[in-house]
Amino acid sequence: MTPPSPETIIESTQEIQAPGLLARLRRASSRAFWVLVFFGSLAFFTFLKFPEARIKALIQGQVNSALAPQGISVTSQDASLSIWRGLRYTMRDVSVNFAKTGKAVRLDRLLVAPSLTALMFGKVAGSLDAEKGKSEVSVAFSFKDTVADFEIDFDDVDIAKTGIAEAAAGMPAKGIINGFVELDGDLNNPPSWSGKGDVKIAHLELPPQNVVIFKLPEIGVSASEVKFKIAGGKVDLREVRFGDPKRKPPDDITATVTGEIALQKFLMGSQLKVGARFSLSDRILQALGPLVIGFINPGKQADGSYAYDISGSLAAAVPVPVQHH
Repeated sequence: MTPPSPETIIESTQEIQAPGLLARLRRASSRAFWVLVFFGSLAFFTFLKFPEARIKALIQGQVNSALAPQGISVTSQDASLSIWRGLRYTMRDVSVNFAKTGKAVRLDRLLVAPSLTALMFGKVAGSLDAEKGKSEVSVAFSFKDTVADFEIDFDDVDIAKTGIAEAAAGMPAKGIINGFVELDGDLNNPPSWSGKGDVKIAHLELPPQNVVIFKLPEIGVSASEVKFKIAGGKVDLREVRFGDPKRKPPDDITATVTGEIALQKFLMGSQLKVGARFSLSDRILQALGPLVIGFINPGKQADGSYAYDISGSLAAAVPVPVQHH
């Protein structure tokens, strides 16, 4: 009998090894699957055995712990818990309290849905939905230490009815916000950030207010949009627009900003390379007075607008007037 050739022996060995390797992979994947099922079931039934009041307190505590560094706390008149469609904690008649201003945002409902799977891997993740009348803000989030990944969606958010501007900045305002913001990266390292956003504000109205030594009248801006992208350590200002120059009567402020911001680890040290062009209504110019008008006049253009190139850092921006021809 002719002995088998070396090639035949190699092919036969490969045929034997391949099924053995596949079998080991199948066994490993099967074990991994059942390990995940075990831990998922353990977490699920652990929550089932917890008293409902304890779970509510745990979720409420996590929400307030996450917001505490910003001086924000959340309270509600009523809360309910559901686990059959995933863990869902619903608060009603909610107050989001801002320590800095002593004001609060009032919400009809706040739904928090934490992710149990993320908890098993040491992350805090889930979603949050806030409602006030027709206004809605939805947040999907994931945090591990200082690394964050979140997306915020604004749907017809009424600034006046929610009281968000007065609570956060101490200034009542009116307007409707729509759009989204996405951000991913280490919050302590801005050059690591990536993301994008497109936020529109319609019918913005700011009340009369004192700015340094000036008393500004009520300011109205019909439509604004901020569109940007963050990648490679830079913020690309794709479209930053305030007001509509074609509107009759004209908006009190119209402005466009284009350019980029090179992010630095110390955020206020980030470097600017942007161009700004703006117009002010006669009411605003009269309120500012001759001192400010004299300061901005070097950038005045032939059509009455003002144009500046801005460089330097966020903390110490340097505006250079653009000479008109």
